[in-house]
Amino acid sequence: MIVFVRFNSSYGFPVEVDSDTSILQLKEVVAKRQGVPADQLRVIFAGKELPNHLTVQQLNPPTTAFSSTAKAPATRSSLESSEFSVAPANKQPSPWPRAHLAGTMS
Repeated sequence: MIVFVRFNSSYGFPVEVDSDTSILQLKEVVAKRQGVPADQLRVIFAGKELPNHLTVQQLNPPTTAFSSTAKAPATRSSLESSEFSVAPANKQPSPWPRAHLAGTMS
């Protein structure tokens, strides 16, 4: 399945994952592309943080929106953060001033 990631106001990029991809693996892919530590990313689903061991296949329904936040590195202001979110392609992005991720899980 392909998920499209867009951080803040930057360009978007696709992330290809399998249905058995864990949340930790998704964080690692996004972290590597964005230069953010994976251990500082949080993935939020239906208002709750998803545990690292959960797989994409276990999400019900599999195309529901979720988001993630990374703490800023120690060299940056503690008020700064790197954020991204995931949503199905047919869903409007959130009006929140953060990055959005839109994709289809197929």
